[in-house]
Amino acid sequence: MTTPMRTLLRAPLTAAALAAVLATSSIAATPPATPAVNTWSAVGPSTPAMLKAGNADGIWNSKIGPDGRLYIFGAFVNVGGDETADYLAVYDPATQGWVGLGSNGAGNGALNGPVLDVAWIGSTLYAGGGFTNAAGNADADFLAAWNGSSWTAKGSTLGAPALNGPVRSLDTQDGKLYVAGQFTNAGAVAEADRLAVYDGYAWSALGNAGAGVGALSSFVYKVDALADGRVFVGGMFLNAGNTATADYMAYWNGATWNPVGDGLATDGALAGTVVDFAISGATVYAVGSFANAQGNAAADKIAMWNGATWTNLGSAAGDGVFAGASEIDNVQLYGSNIIVSGAFTNAGGNPNLDGVAVWNGTRWMALGTPDPGSAGVQGMGLLLSGRTLYFSGFFGSVGGVANTLCYGAFGLPAAPSVPRALKATAGSRKVTLAWAAPTTANGAAVIDYVVQYRKVGTTLWKTFADGVKTTRTAVVTGLTKGANYQFRVLAKNDWGTGSSSAIVVKKAG
Repeated sequence: MTTPMRTLLRAPLTAAALAAVLATSSIAATPPATPAVNTWSAVGPSTPAMLKAGNADGIWNSKIGPDGRLYIFGAFVNVGGDETADYLAVYDPATQGWVGLGSNGAGNGALNGPVLDVAWIGSTLYAGGGFTNAAGNADADFLAAWNGSSWTAKGSTLGAPALNGPVRSLDTQDGKLYVAGQFTNAGAVAEADRLAVYDGYAWSALGNAGAGVGALSSFVYKVDALADGRVFVGGMFLNAGNTATADYMAYWNGATWNPVGDGLATDGALAGTVVDFAISGATVYAVGSFANAQGNAAADKIAMWNGATWTNLGSAAGDGVFAGASEIDNVQLYGSNIIVSGAFTNAGGNPNLDGVAVWNGTRWMALGTPDPGSAGVQGMGLLLSGRTLYFSGFFGSVGGVANTLCYGAFGLPAAPSVPRALKATAGSRKVTLAWAAPTTANGAAVIDYVVQYRKVGTTLWKTFADGVKTTRTAVVTGLTKGANYQFRVLAKNDWGTGSSSAIVVKKAG
């Protein structure tokens, strides 16, 4: 692991004032300004700078809390000039600036080391990372809770901290906190190594690899607890729960640990660390530092499990688009698109694919020109809020926009709106269609119109094969004489296919 954040071994607002601001619903509901489509922008005021000079370890990621506010976290100090905004800060819409959460009593932030993830149960914020003694509490090592006015330890046992090593990832489900990282014996539970569950009263493990031995043999970088009871993890571990092919990524089904997809003959499918993943139904997208997932030479740093096999997303000269990257650190799903960030430059030979890139199902795309300089952009975190993408990492600026040191926002395009005024004219075993363009292409030009039809009384829509074209007419042929058909049209751009037009019915002549 080469990225600095991976090593871990690296006008102030009072707590009462911040709690009062958070309690004001009209303020809490006010987000930062939305960037224009296809445009990068800074978050917060133009001065002071987002970060002080020298914050080389940057911003790990950001999340939006239940109060509607934007929280950033990482290895920074003194964001926006606030001496208490160290490692964790919240956007204050009243001032359009950043403030810390509590202090150490000496004018600095309450936390003394990197925050790598945050999560909420109700209004309580949990922060995990590489810090110790949060707000001076000797039991608040690597995990601490903020209740709106003060920091407290959680789950400490016999007067000792619950955790003995850094936290990498947090998730919540059914009022329980899932904690993943580098620790062992969480809450003095012998089998709670690298992954543990805290229910507000006690710690527990998920399975084991033998009596007194945790199920996961090495660091866990990501945990995702699903509503159906499954818990997915990714990291550096091998043979989760003694399952031979459950390497680097696995899931707990409530009784046993299982691999994600089929393993190879003698090893797991993902030969290398999984740093992050995203799940959509039965499809899993994994990213990290692995190469050649399930023997696929083009599945480097990112791979997709489609329910049958691990596959690549694009390729470059027979190798992975990200083959030269040290790793991909974050993956997010946006409609039918996959957005990734990481320590890559010129991915697949594209000079604009630096630090952040988008897979649209066919090809990799750039988000504007993130950094025209030769040094590129080192991406870390991604946060989606509607059509705004918040991007964090290690960079001097993004898209050439001032005051975007380590953090910026991008206005995402979207699929086109619906085609309008569809009309149909009958012909001999055919119907001619004509329509008007969508009201808006949502930031990306229409590249194709998809024409669909079905017989009245049937349920399955068929797509008429008329090639890829942007003309707003089509002649649907091969129809049954005298049969009634329904017709609709959908517009497509590089960001997806929009909703269908109104349906028209016409009898074939």
